[in-house]
Amino acid sequence: MYRIAICEDEPFFLESNMALTRDILNEEGLKEGEDFAIEVFDDLDLLLQKISLAPDAFQLLLLDIIMGDRNGVDIGTLLRKKQVKCGIIYITSHSEYVFQSFDTRPLQYLLKPIEPLKLKAAILENYQEQRGERALLYLDGAPLPIPVEDIFYLESIRHKVEVHLKDRVISGNGPISALEQKLSPKYFCRCHVGYVVNFVHVFNITRDSITLDDGRKVPVSRRLYQQTAQRYITYLKE
Repeated sequence: MYRIAICEDEPFFLESNMALTRDILNEEGLKEGEDFAIEVFDDLDLLLQKISLAPDAFQLLLLDIIMGDRNGVDIGTLLRKKQVKCGIIYITSHSEYVFQSFDTRPLQYLLKPIEPLKLKAAILENYQEQRGERALLYLDGAPLPIPVEDIFYLESIRHKVEVHLKDRVISGNGPISALEQKLSPKYFCRCHVGYVVNFVHVFNITRDSITLDDGRKVPVSRRLYQQTAQRYITYLKE
């Protein structure tokens, strides 16, 4: 699950930032409680306590720079020294801190009131980066995080979907399209009505099949060949 923390001591901006973040992710088809969770803090010490107990508690932090007499950039610096790797988006009414923030490698530095498109770009960049590391699949309603490199392809068989890994197959009920929507388009492509292939393991593509790096073959439909080939070329160039 994609986990976000928002730290802001002004109630109006705290509520506004939470609503805007939720709307951005909802527009991408993500559901709160299933695909993402938002936790809010109006006190920096409470946030630090949570992260001290669980350094990987969040993948993204929206951090107000001025909270009373505290400086959010100093907090960001402290988190980086503690090897906390979550993405940081600074939000403030003061532009003079922008240069101080560079050493903490922020995703974005946004002035209040927030420009929604800038926040959206930063959040989705971070989300795609996190998503690229693991694929979160839902099989029979249960969340199943799987490293992207472990997945070779997905196959639809009647009303079931089989996820083919290196040395095993896991399966569940439902349409292949539902799982496809949860996968990063950078790596995964529908190459046939009943197959989604992972470009990480593609060795060769012909007009009727894809050979994977372990020798297995996946069919390619005539209708989807051109799209599959073009997307594979794009993947190789990235």
